Amino acid sequence: MLPPYYYTPPTAEGLIVWYGALHDALGARRIKVYFYNYPQMTGFALPAQVIETLHRAHPERFCGIKDSSGDLGYCRGLAAAMPDMRVFPSSETALAEAAGSGFAGCISATANISAPLCRALWESRGAPDMGLAEAVGAIR
Repeated sequence: MLPPYYYTPPTAEGLIVWYGALHDALGARRIKVYFYNYPQMTGFALPAQVIETLHRAHPERFCGIKDSSGDLGYCRGLAAAMPDMRVFPSSETALAEAAGSGFAGCISATANISAPLCRALWESRGAPDMGLAEAVGAIR
């Protein structure tokens, strides 16, 4: 879910209140919310503090993130701070480091083209085949 971004940049406190209101409105419904960090669209990156605050308060609701910033350091930081948060970088080139960085996979449009290679790379994530990683990167 994209953050509210009509008036940017919002404050961290404002984002926490907004997502908190969403949580309250959903009530007992077992709907999971995955943050969508897409600064190219929204004009700002979702602050890690906001994600961590909401995840720690409501881990059953705020349980993952799809990052489209391309900033793997941001993704690594989220995964390290919240090992139970499902972190999905936007590039299949991150699959080679998924196990070491704590990524849950990736969400990428170009994976539609490289899906068989991505699957093989994911399956070898414990000891990634760097030849596969290079092939995936070349397709991307």
